[in-house]
Amino acid sequence: MNHPSDRAILPETGLERDPVLKGPVARTGLAASFLLLAVLAGCLLRQSVTYQKESIRAYGEQEPFGEVRFHRLEAGSPARPYDGQPAFRIRLAGGEEFRSDLLEVETLRGLSGRRTIHPMFRVSQGWPAGAEEIDLQGCSFVVLGQRVLLVEIGSLTVTGESVDPPPSIGNEAGTRFYPFPLTLPQMESLFGKPVRLVKDVAK
Repeated sequence: MNHPSDRAILPETGLERDPVLKGPVARTGLAASFLLLAVLAGCLLRQSVTYQKESIRAYGEQEPFGEVRFHRLEAGSPARPYDGQPAFRIRLAGGEEFRSDLLEVETLRGLSGRRTIHPMFRVSQGWPAGAEEIDLQGCSFVVLGQRVLLVEIGSLTVTGESVDPPPSIGNEAGTRFYPFPLTLPQMESLFGKPVRLVKDVAK
């Protein structure tokens, strides 16, 4: 039992300070308060979100208490170039439609308004020297010879440029199409649950 002399009066408030509320217990309560504040702050900040599964990566954002919106999708990476799987369909704003596993480089070149040989930005990402980048209505294809190494599609380019109207992406059978940006349920309907879903405070 605490002796009355063990209790002190807080001069700022006139309230008694209990000596029991010291040390580890007080520090634990303080840590819990900071953790709660951090969680609440995270809920009130815009977050960047990355979906990852096999060779598919999608990049988006989530507004506070809002839905995730993926603005850009990549199939393939320098460490794992795209091999046609998983397959999906691309529909351009002009109506042209392609299957990702049946892309023909010469067809892409014929439709493209901009081609870059040995793009320094892509080479800096790790793509091979001598590669070619083909831009096409919100899509970019990194190719080497007749092989497509990377398919990039979305309503925002990798450099942040807006694409309007944006392309759409569909399942392999072509029975479902979604225009960008995509929601998480739409991503999962095309490619399944992500292996990793990474969230971080947007910069």
